Amino acid sequence: MSNDFTVKNRQNVDAFDRLTLNADHRLTFEDGTLTAVYPAGADETEYVVALFPVEDGAVELPDGAVVLEATDTVVALTPATAYGGGE
Repeated sequence: MSNDFTVKNRQNVDAFDRLTLNADHRLTFEDGTLTAVYPAGADETEYVVALFPVEDGAVELPDGAVVLEATDTVVALTPATAYGGGE
């Protein structure tokens, strides 16, 4: 028995980039490089990379957003449908 996985690696990820992947399994984000590993055939979602400012120690994110990094600004994958794009 073998397990097949999809590995997506994207360098220089920046705001407004569109990425299609499954965020339910392993995600790493370091120095602008995003790596996603998930079972082959898993459902994928189109995301838009978005930046959200942290104000008074809080940030509001749309449903389905996946936080990649949190400092004074949150970097998140936002479902394209929630971002106002995508079909």
